Order: sequence, then structure tokens, then C-alpha cells
Amino acid sequence: MGKKRPRRVRKARAIAAARFFRQQLGLVEYNGIDARRVLKRVAVLKIFSSSQDPDFIHEEGFTRSLGNGKYEVYVNRDLPEGRDNWTYGHETAHIVLKHHEEFDVDNLLPFEHWILNREANIFTSEYLMPEDKFRQAVRFPLTISEIARLKNIFKVSWQAVINRLDELHIYPKAKIEQLFCEQQRAKKELAMAIATVAVAEEKGQVYTMQKDVLRINLDENMRFTICPRCGNTDFSEGASYCKMCGLYLYNDCIECHAHNVADARYCEYCGNETTLFKAGILKPCDDATLYIMLEELLSREVVTEFDQEGNLLAIRAKTEEDDLQISEEDLPF
Repeated sequence: MGKKRPRRVRKARAIAAARFFRQQLGLVEYNGIDARRVLKRVAVLKIFSSSQDPDFIHEEGFTRSLGNGKYEVYVNRDLPEGRDNWTYGHETAHIVLKHHEEFDVDNLLPFEHWILNREANIFTSEYLMPEDKFRQAVRFPLTISEIARLKNIFKVSWQAVINRLDELHIYPKAKIEQLFCEQQRAKKELAMAIATVAVAEEKGQVYTMQKDVLRINLDENMRFTICPRCGNTDFSEGASYCKMCGLYLYNDCIECHAHNVADARYCEYCGNETTLFKAGILKPCDDATLYIMLEELLSREVVTEFDQEGNLLAIRAKTEEDDLQISEEDLPF
């Protein structure tokens, strides 16, 4: 074990090492690297669960040197998609940069650990999102959907893409945050809703109308805060499935696996079906008269309009005019 202590972040060295590593592995022309598969070439991979072991609740991953250039890498199985790939890359960086061989990592001060982790992050960023490939992939104007597309191409997290856009001076982080704020306001801070209006008929006459309203809230990781199937709200911090009914807690695209908003029947990024729609929890919206946004239902009552034969013509939000009670005394003539 070396006795040196890190004093500064060696950015150029980390970038050069990442490029050389990609070249050695024949990954120069590839986007979307499977960092887990590559990691297993240089270390023994062991998986742990932070949800089952409270001692590791804040750990994403760590590396142990076994000596003689051999390593064990431990990675948290409960990491969200994208973040897990980054973690595999980050721990690979510590090995390739020879941090355990060059420094006494078990006895470093906090700021010295930060230096090594910063070097590993610089390596990982160039390793998973090489500058030339990343610049070629970016399309303008930059939107949330475009950021999601980059996230899926390079198999990293939202934050990793945002940081890369910022550090390469392609698009500043402050403006990206503004994009998300605008989206949150438009969607009422990600409070997604589905509203189904069912019309029942008896002897040709509509006699009742039921409003089946389901509100689905998402957290900052786009995970449901309430299970859409059973209503459970008790989830462990890293849980991906409902412990009561087994439902997957993200409305992901079944094809590109992008996280979608809760009411999406089809992926906003590639157009394929989402998991909630595939599972039948979200119903088709083919008949506009039978589906009304929850936002409108919560703020207004619904009015039905029929023809003389009792056939349904329309379902619309109730207006102030519907509440007016005009008597003959109110008429101006």
C-alpha cells in the first residue's frame, strides 16, 4: 500500500486514462457502455442491498484491494437505472487510475477522499459519455425530452447528462434547471392524474355517471409515491416494486426503458407502450367523451348533454353559466 496523499485533482490524467481504457477495450465507436460487464473484467463484483442492510443505507458502491492487482467491488443493487451504470463506471475508475495502489485510501482525510472521487467522476464521465460522441449526439433546441434521449443513449442518470452538458459548456446547468422548473409548473409539480368517466345506460337512458379518479404523485426520481394498483404508500428508500402487490413503481417505456410521467400510455421519447398501459392500469383514451383530465374534474363539476332521444352528446366541465338561476323577475323586459 502506498503512503502518498492526494493533493489535487488530476483532470487531464483522468480524461486521458478513460480514453486509453476505451481504446484498449475496443469501445471507441460505442455509445451506451454496459459498465457492469466491463467491471467484471477487472474485479470480482459483489452485490449488496441497502434496503436489507441498514449499515449500507447511504452506500452506492465501494472497492476493496486484495493486493497483487486484485480487487473486489461492491455495488448497491437498489440504485435506480442509470445511476447503477455510473456506479459501475466509477468503481472501475478507481481501479484503472490505481488509487488503491498509489494512495493509503483507508487513512485519507475527507477532502482527500473527495479528490480521488472527483478524479473517478471525471474518468467516468469521459468513459461513459466521451466528449466527441456526446457532442455529436446532442440536438437543439435542448428540451427535457432531448435530455431523456441522451440519458437513454449513454445509459446514465439525468444528473450525469446535466452535469456533462454543463461541464462541456454545451448548455448551462442553471438553464437546464429552469427547463425542469417550467415542466414542473406545467404539470403541477409532477402531480399526474388520470380520470375516467364511466357512463351507464338503462333502457336507452343514461341514469348515472361515475367518476373514477386516480391521482398518482411521483417523487424526484419519477417513482410513484402511491401504488396505482393497491394504494400502498409504504416503500423502502430504494424499492423498485410495491411490497404489497408487486407492481413496478415506475411508468417506464417497455422498449427504451425511459421513465415516463404517470399518465403516459405511450412513451414520450420513442412512442412505445408504457408499463402502466401494458398492465391495463391505464385505459385507452380513444373516446374523448369518456376521459377527462383530473385537473378539470377536481376544480369543476361535470355536465352531460343529451339529445331529445336521450343519447349522450358531450361531457364537459361545468361553467358559471350552468349555475345561474334566472327568474322572470330578473329579465330586463
